[in-house]
Amino acid sequence: MFEAQCADKNARLLLQIKDEQGADGLGSIANFFDVEADWRCPCCLRDKSELARKDKNGNLLCALHRHHDHYVHCIAHQVRKEFLEMPGALPALEGSFVRFQDILICNDCNVAEPYAKNLVGAPEFFSFTPYEIAGFITVTVNAPHEVDPARAEAAFKAAEPSMKLISQRLRALMTMTRSGEGTTFEPAAAAAWRVVNEVRKLRSANE
Repeated sequence: MFEAQCADKNARLLLQIKDEQGADGLGSIANFFDVEADWRCPCCLRDKSELARKDKNGNLLCALHRHHDHYVHCIAHQVRKEFLEMPGALPALEGSFVRFQDILICNDCNVAEPYAKNLVGAPEFFSFTPYEIAGFITVTVNAPHEVDPARAEAAFKAAEPSMKLISQRLRALMTMTRSGEGTTFEPAAAAAWRVVNEVRKLRSANE
Protein backbone atom coordinates (compact mmCIF):
# COMPACT_ATOMS: atom_id res chain seq x y z
CA MET A 1 0.00 0.00 0.00
CA PHE A 2 2.81 2.40 0.97
CA GLU A 3 4.76 1.65 -2.22
CA ALA A 4 1.69 2.30 -4.35
CA GLN A 5 1.07 5.62 -2.61
CA CYS A 6 4.73 6.58 -3.03
CA ALA A 7 4.64 5.73 -6.74
CA ASP A 8 1.44 7.73 -7.22
CA LYS A 9 2.91 10.80 -5.49
CA ASN A 10 6.06 10.55 -7.59
CA ALA A 11 4.05 10.22 -10.81
CA ARG A 12 1.98 13.28 -9.99
CA LEU A 13 5.12 15.20 -9.01
CA LEU A 14 6.91 14.21 -12.22
CA LEU A 15 4.09 15.52 -14.41
CA GLN A 16 3.91 18.69 -12.33
CA ILE A 17 7.64 19.31 -12.71
CA LYS A 18 7.47 18.61 -16.45
CA ASP A 19 4.77 21.26 -16.84
CA GLU A 20 6.61 23.75 -14.62
CA GLN A 21 9.80 23.38 -16.67
CA GLY A 22 7.94 23.49 -19.98
CA ALA A 23 9.63 20.26 -21.07
CA ASP A 24 8.58 18.60 -24.33
CA GLY A 25 8.89 15.12 -22.89
CA LEU A 26 10.73 12.99 -20.35
CA GLY A 27 14.48 12.65 -20.65
CA SER A 28 16.64 11.01 -17.99
CA ILE A 29 14.69 10.42 -14.77
CA ALA A 30 16.86 7.57 -13.48
CA ASN A 31 16.00 6.48 -9.93
CA PHE A 32 13.28 9.15 -9.67
CA PHE A 33 10.80 6.55 -8.44
CA ASP A 34 13.29 4.81 -6.13
CA VAL A 35 12.93 7.45 -3.41
CA GLU A 36 10.00 9.30 -1.88
CA ALA A 37 8.49 12.37 -3.51
CA ASP A 38 9.92 14.69 -0.85
CA TRP A 39 13.49 13.34 -1.23
CA ARG A 40 16.32 15.88 -1.14
CA CYS A 41 19.83 15.47 -2.46
CA PRO A 42 22.16 14.84 0.51
CA CYS A 43 24.81 17.10 -1.06
CA CYS A 44 23.02 20.19 -2.38
CA LEU A 45 19.80 19.69 -0.35
CA ARG A 46 17.58 20.50 -3.33
CA ASP A 47 14.30 18.61 -3.72
CA LYS A 48 13.22 17.06 -7.00
CA SER A 49 11.45 20.16 -8.29
CA GLU A 50 14.53 22.29 -7.51
CA LEU A 51 17.05 20.05 -9.27
CA ALA A 52 14.98 19.46 -12.41
CA ARG A 53 15.57 21.30 -15.68
CA LYS A 54 15.33 20.80 -19.44
CA ASP A 55 18.12 18.94 -21.20
CA LYS A 56 19.63 20.00 -24.55
CA ASN A 57 16.76 18.29 -26.38
CA GLY A 58 14.10 20.13 -24.41
CA ASN A 59 13.15 17.07 -22.37
CA LEU A 60 12.98 16.89 -18.60
CA LEU A 61 16.22 16.04 -16.80
CA CYS A 62 15.62 14.92 -13.23
CA ALA A 63 18.00 12.01 -12.72
CA LEU A 64 19.46 10.63 -9.52
CA HIS A 65 22.70 8.64 -9.46
CA ARG A 66 24.21 6.17 -7.05
CA HIS A 67 27.44 7.66 -5.72
CA HIS A 68 30.01 5.26 -4.28
CA ASP A 69 33.54 5.34 -2.92
CA HIS A 70 35.81 4.24 -5.78
CA TYR A 71 38.38 2.96 -3.29
CA VAL A 72 36.23 -0.18 -3.19
CA HIS A 73 37.67 -1.15 -6.58
CA CYS A 74 41.12 -1.56 -5.01
CA ILE A 75 40.03 -4.33 -2.65
CA ALA A 76 39.64 -7.33 -4.97
CA HIS A 77 42.95 -6.55 -6.70
CA GLN A 78 45.05 -6.13 -3.55
CA VAL A 79 43.68 -8.49 -0.91
CA ARG A 80 45.19 -11.95 -0.65
CA LYS A 81 43.38 -14.64 -2.65
CA GLU A 82 42.63 -16.79 0.40
CA PHE A 83 40.58 -13.94 1.91
CA LEU A 84 38.44 -13.69 -1.18
CA GLU A 85 37.75 -17.43 -1.14
CA MET A 86 35.89 -17.09 2.14
CA PRO A 87 32.07 -16.81 1.60
CA GLY A 88 30.88 -13.20 1.91
CA ALA A 89 34.42 -11.93 2.46
CA LEU A 90 34.59 -9.47 -0.43
CA PRO A 91 31.37 -7.54 0.40
CA ALA A 92 32.43 -7.35 4.05
CA LEU A 93 35.90 -6.10 3.12
CA GLU A 94 34.52 -3.58 0.65
CA GLY A 95 32.25 -2.16 3.33
CA SER A 96 35.17 -1.86 5.74
CA PHE A 97 37.55 0.09 3.50
CA VAL A 98 35.41 2.98 2.29
CA ARG A 99 34.79 6.44 3.71
CA PHE A 100 31.06 6.38 2.94
CA GLN A 101 28.37 3.95 1.86
CA ASP A 102 26.59 4.04 -1.52
CA ILE A 103 24.07 6.88 -1.69
CA LEU A 104 21.80 8.51 -4.26
CA ILE A 105 22.72 12.07 -5.25
CA CYS A 106 21.34 14.38 -7.93
CA ASN A 107 22.71 14.54 -11.47
CA ASP A 108 24.41 17.91 -10.93
CA CYS A 109 26.30 16.71 -7.84
CA ASN A 110 27.23 13.54 -9.71
CA VAL A 111 28.75 15.69 -12.49
CA ALA A 112 30.46 18.12 -10.10
CA GLU A 113 32.26 15.36 -8.15
CA PRO A 114 34.50 14.00 -10.96
CA TYR A 115 35.01 17.54 -12.26
CA ALA A 116 36.38 18.53 -8.84
CA LYS A 117 38.56 15.40 -8.75
CA ASN A 118 40.10 16.42 -12.06
CA LEU A 119 40.70 19.98 -10.81
CA VAL A 120 42.66 18.82 -7.76
CA GLY A 121 44.46 15.95 -9.50
CA ALA A 122 42.94 13.28 -7.25
CA PRO A 123 43.84 9.64 -7.95
CA GLU A 124 41.33 7.48 -9.80
CA PHE A 125 40.32 5.49 -6.71
CA PHE A 126 39.51 8.62 -4.67
CA SER A 127 35.92 9.84 -4.22
CA PHE A 128 34.58 12.91 -2.45
CA THR A 129 31.99 12.21 0.24
CA PRO A 130 28.54 13.85 0.02
CA TYR A 131 29.58 16.22 2.82
CA GLU A 132 32.74 17.23 0.94
CA ILE A 133 30.80 17.78 -2.28
CA ALA A 134 28.45 20.11 -0.41
CA GLY A 135 31.46 22.16 0.66
CA PHE A 136 32.77 23.08 -2.79
CA ILE A 137 29.63 23.53 -4.91
CA THR A 138 27.65 26.71 -5.48
CA VAL A 139 24.00 25.70 -5.70
CA THR A 140 21.40 27.29 -7.98
CA VAL A 141 17.82 26.10 -8.33
CA ASN A 142 17.12 24.30 -11.65
CA ALA A 143 20.68 24.81 -12.89
CA PRO A 144 24.03 22.98 -12.86
CA HIS A 145 26.42 23.57 -9.96
CA GLU A 146 29.55 25.67 -10.08
CA VAL A 147 32.65 24.17 -8.44
CA ASP A 148 34.98 26.33 -6.35
CA PRO A 149 38.55 25.12 -7.11
CA ALA A 150 40.01 26.42 -3.82
CA ARG A 151 37.34 24.74 -1.71
CA ALA A 152 37.69 21.52 -3.70
CA GLU A 153 41.44 21.55 -3.07
CA ALA A 154 40.87 22.17 0.64
CA ALA A 155 38.41 19.26 0.81
CA PHE A 156 40.90 16.96 -0.91
CA LYS A 157 43.69 17.95 1.46
CA ALA A 158 41.42 17.42 4.47
CA ALA A 159 40.56 13.92 3.23
CA GLU A 160 44.19 12.82 2.93
CA PRO A 161 44.59 11.64 6.58
CA SER A 162 41.55 9.37 6.37
CA MET A 163 42.67 7.99 3.01
CA LYS A 164 46.12 7.34 4.44
CA LEU A 165 44.61 5.45 7.38
CA ILE A 166 42.46 3.30 5.10
CA SER A 167 45.48 2.51 2.93
CA GLN A 168 47.48 1.50 6.00
CA ARG A 169 44.70 -0.81 7.13
CA LEU A 170 44.54 -2.41 3.70
CA ARG A 171 48.31 -2.92 3.61
CA ALA A 172 48.14 -4.55 7.03
CA LEU A 173 45.44 -6.89 5.77
CA MET A 174 47.55 -7.78 2.72
CA THR A 175 50.34 -9.02 5.00
CA MET A 176 48.10 -11.30 7.04
CA THR A 177 48.34 -15.07 6.74
CA ARG A 178 46.49 -18.14 7.93
CA SER A 179 47.02 -19.17 11.55
CA GLY A 180 48.53 -22.50 12.45
CA GLU A 181 45.08 -24.07 12.63
CA GLY A 182 44.18 -22.65 9.21
CA THR A 183 40.81 -21.35 10.40
CA THR A 184 41.66 -17.72 11.08
CA PHE A 185 44.07 -15.05 9.87
CA GLU A 186 46.79 -13.22 11.76
CA PRO A 187 49.35 -10.50 10.98
CA ALA A 188 52.47 -11.75 9.26
CA ALA A 189 54.59 -10.59 12.20
CA ALA A 190 52.44 -12.65 14.59
CA ALA A 191 52.80 -15.68 12.32
CA ALA A 192 56.57 -15.30 12.32
CA TRP A 193 56.63 -15.01 16.11
CA ARG A 194 54.49 -18.17 16.37
CA VAL A 195 57.03 -20.08 14.25
CA VAL A 196 59.90 -18.84 16.44
CA ASN A 197 58.08 -20.08 19.53
CA GLU A 198 57.48 -23.47 17.93
CA VAL A 199 61.20 -23.76 17.14
CA ARG A 200 62.05 -22.85 20.73
CA LYS A 201 59.70 -25.55 22.01
CA LEU A 202 61.29 -28.15 19.77
CA ARG A 203 64.78 -27.17 20.90
CA SER A 204 63.76 -27.32 24.56
CA ALA A 205 62.21 -30.76 24.06
CA ASN A 206 65.41 -32.08 22.47
CA GLU A 207 67.75 -30.75 25.13
